[in-house]
Amino acid sequence: MSAIRSRYCTLHPEAKARHYCPHCMRFLCEACIEELP
Repeated sequence: MSAIRSRYCTLHPEAKARHYCPHCMRFLCEACIEELP
């Protein structure tokens, strides 16, 4: 999971990625995670 720390959110390039979704195949930041259902 350490690789995610240097990555940025797919939808918000200025935001640091906090999670990677293998289903969506994209990196998510805190804001994206909160928007998930």
